[in-house]
Amino acid sequence: MGKLLYDPLLWALLLGLVFGQMGALKQSWTPVFKAMEKYGLAITIALLGFKVAPSYFLHPYLLGVLGVFVLVWAIAWLTAPWMGVQRDAACLIAFGTGICGATAVATTAPLLKWRGKLTSGEIAAAVAVVNFLGAFGIFLVPLLASFLNLSPVQSGLLAGGSLHAVGQALAAGFAMGEEQGQWATLIKMSRVALLLPLLVYLNYSVRKKIPVSNQPLVTAAKNMWFIGAFALFSVSQWWITFPTDFLTTAATVEKGAFLIAIFGMGTSIGLRDLWKNGLPIMLFGAFLFLISLLSWIGIGWLGA
Repeated sequence: MGKLLYDPLLWALLLGLVFGQMGALKQSWTPVFKAMEKYGLAITIALLGFKVAPSYFLHPYLLGVLGVFVLVWAIAWLTAPWMGVQRDAACLIAFGTGICGATAVATTAPLLKWRGKLTSGEIAAAVAVVNFLGAFGIFLVPLLASFLNLSPVQSGLLAGGSLHAVGQALAAGFAMGEEQGQWATLIKMSRVALLLPLLVYLNYSVRKKIPVSNQPLVTAAKNMWFIGAFALFSVSQWWITFPTDFLTTAATVEKGAFLIAIFGMGTSIGLRDLWKNGLPIMLFGAFLFLISLLSWIGIGWLGA
């Protein structure tokens, strides 16, 4: 759990939250903060394409990756009203649980927010919850794997399939061994690859609710450029071998852009909203995390 205290995403969110409570300062800097969130997320999504090779869509456990994500999303949608969580907020938690943690939450939130129901407090709570649960899972998953006497493949599937962020999944996987870490990487990056079709779907589904006159083709193209860049950077790995230094630099820029985006998001948070939505979303996130854990334990046993 100590790793959570050193999570730069957490501190970027908290720092943004502090700035967001400074009334006069926030008002004068609001355009800057919004630009940080908007362009930081766009750059993050685009550069993630270098981490997701097309091969991640083409392995035997792909149906498991897709199936668990759909299951988590469906359960989130059906159970949200019973657990006191607004459905768009439930979707955010499902995306963070089923794909890639805070990255999935932050990159899908602007699209869901266009529906007019999602609050900044709910978004912030979702980011905080998936970060916390994923950090907790770094310690929980190896203990579960040992208690259940899982094989290296099963252990890697559990780490890569259930933990929220890429770093969390890999940390838990390689902590159990090299083979476990390799399987965790394969499964986790396959989950990250689902972000592209999800963004395309959400963009399309949300735009159907907006009058065409308010969303001309040029505007749509401007808002979609980063999704196209994600796809291009991913597919280009089929015929281009990028230098290691280039990929390292791209990863560094991506992490920096995401920190900037999370800070910008934090400035829009009202503490009252965060307090109001925090506990229900925490319980809901823990529930979906449990569903994911049980699903991947089952997949590991079936595939053994």
